[in-house]
Amino acid sequence: MQTWVEENVYVSLFQALAVPVILFDTENRISKLNPAALELLYGSHQSEVLLHAKAPARDILLCLRRELEDHISGAKSDASFEKVFETCRGRRVFEVKLKRLLGRDCAFQGSVAMLVDLTEGRRAEEMGDQFKRVAEQHPHSIVVTDPTGNIEYVNAKFVQVSGYLEHEVLGRNPRILKSCVTPPEKYQELWKTIIEGREWQGELQNRRKNGELFWESVNITPIRGTGGEITHYLAIEQDITARKAAEAERDQQIAELKSALDKVKTLSGLLPICASCKKIRDDKGCWNQLEAYIQQHSEVQFSHGLCQECLAKLYPELNEST
Repeated sequence: MQTWVEENVYVSLFQALAVPVILFDTENRISKLNPAALELLYGSHQSEVLLHAKAPARDILLCLRRELEDHISGAKSDASFEKVFETCRGRRVFEVKLKRLLGRDCAFQGSVAMLVDLTEGRRAEEMGDQFKRVAEQHPHSIVVTDPTGNIEYVNAKFVQVSGYLEHEVLGRNPRILKSCVTPPEKYQELWKTIIEGREWQGELQNRRKNGELFWESVNITPIRGTGGEITHYLAIEQDITARKAAEAERDQQIAELKSALDKVKTLSGLLPICASCKKIRDDKGCWNQLEAYIQQHSEVQFSHGLCQECLAKLYPELNEST
């Protein structure tokens, strides 16, 4: 009775396991597949007897031939290794945990293989490696922080631009770059925006490790987890110091040109002039000497002398002597 109960417990456990399990007999033939293994290999719970000769089972036998032979020979008792199998979901990577099955008399009765699917984990690792390669070669600074703002990753461009080495900033807040030039209100707006889960874009004037000020165009994006919660912040920062310097120089040149143009005085339009005394009436209705009016409305400077007619009229004795 106890043996029957034990056997039924083992069978129930075998059937209930969520991990694919395959049993092999003493001749390395597949003797049993639990439902998880059937689902993985064939996508169904059909009768095992009808499925053992199909491709996935044959592939597994071929992949595990050497390990199963070692089990029969007793060269290895237990083993753990990685294999790639064809399944109904395509090629997938598994950690295979292979164990010998021994009877009450310690005689070899076969092998059991448990398959732990590593595919998604490997894909995540590959995606992580791919992101890191992209980030390291990106032309702009990349900073990843946790939700509280502590730095978890910086790329090579950040090190080059900021002057800080990676180990000097990991675990610290990006405020180490903060300068006294950017108004506090701008940082408050930044944090309010990203905490609410929205993207923030703007320009910040930061400070390098050596104290030098520099300009960055910053884009900060909240990164969400599977549950929708914010898990990280991703900042992409472009050094625009040269561009801002060029813009400042251009603005200065424009201001200087405008100032110069404002100082230029020109005469245009109709000017009321007295037909007798030749005085000119200004826009306030006052009559001014021609010389004074022209000096007020232009950059002309007068040098004084006498024409021949005035010289003869005013100083005839001088005119006769000449």
